[in-house]
Amino acid sequence: MDVECLNEKYPQSSLRSTTNTATYMEFVLVAYGSNLGYVQGAKYQIIKLTQTVKYIPAICVVTDKPLLFQNYPCRVLALNPEKINDWSLGGYDHFGIKRQGLLWATKTTTGSKVLLLDTDMYWIKDPTELGNRITRSSAVLYQNEGSIIGAKNLSLRRFQEGLLGKAL
Repeated sequence: MDVECLNEKYPQSSLRSTTNTATYMEFVLVAYGSNLGYVQGAKYQIIKLTQTVKYIPAICVVTDKPLLFQNYPCRVLALNPEKINDWSLGGYDHFGIKRQGLLWATKTTTGSKVLLLDTDMYWIKDPTELGNRITRSSAVLYQNEGSIIGAKNLSLRRFQEGLLGKAL
């Protein structure tokens, strides 16, 4: 298994749901890079989840700063510079890291479902209900963040450049 760092203080088996639901869900956060706002957002999400859901939530953080999550109730997958470079296609696809991080968390979870949470989202209600809508033949998108065509985000512009002249 390709797990480089596991938060020993909070082993995943102790984070299983204590509700009577048949499925077990793990919430996944991806926080990396020089902007510590992503780390702070992930930490806030962890705290908020522990206060919002009606059971002990299983949480996985994919990060290049595993020590910053050392005392948080989560499983940590540590990114290294090689993974960041490979997954971002040499820095051209910022969102490749999020996609590959989610895939890594999905492959290493003991849960039957995973729910990716953005570090800049702040839940005011339990997101478990949203996750319960996930089936083998469906996914759930909470909010459409808009068109990638004409976006100001550099990563989206790079993505748009890659799509230039291609039929969608």
